[in-house]
Amino acid sequence: MIISSARLPRSFLLFRGPCFDSEHHLHSLGFVRSFAAWKLHTCHFNTSHIAASWITLNRRGYLIVYTHNPVQDSDDQRIFPLFQPALTLDENKQLCANALCDQHYYHSSLGVVKPRPAVVLGDDDSKPFYLFMSAVFIFEDLSGLSPSTRAVIANVKKVMKKKGGIFSACALPGHSHVEYSNEKCVKLLAPLLGQVQH
Repeated sequence: MIISSARLPRSFLLFRGPCFDSEHHLHSLGFVRSFAAWKLHTCHFNTSHIAASWITLNRRGYLIVYTHNPVQDSDDQRIFPLFQPALTLDENKQLCANALCDQHYYHSSLGVVKPRPAVVLGDDDSKPFYLFMSAVFIFEDLSGLSPSTRAVIANVKKVMKKKGGIFSACALPGHSHVEYSNEKCVKLLAPLLGQVQH
């Protein structure tokens, strides 16, 4: 769907949603993000899927993929304990059953206990897990950015700063290679991001 949608716009395509990156590692620590336990979230799309869509699209432009709203520890209200009787795989192999199914936030009235003290959470590289991901495909040249594209770029900068964001992937026009390092993306995207003050 993202590839079909990205064939149409002249300026940009914006994507926002929950972050499912490092989902299996979070499970191995005994936790799950709340939205992963919703019956309607059957497609656990992550940042690598967006980058793969960009490669398949093969269209000239900028790719910006970033995650934001980091989870510091298991006390986060959108983090649920996984290995509890209240949250198990249902008949469709979804993490959704009983008390925690389809809940947005954890609360003690659900009858499911979180560990004490809180568990500090991080992925294999000691980076935090993130709750949300966003992506922008920009199809305009640096020299002719429209006001709407400038507004989207300003929003990227604002979210990155205020919501603790990091770049997950990026690409530049005319380059088929996608970069997956936050540090390298900061450098590669500097000319584009520098066009807009937020």
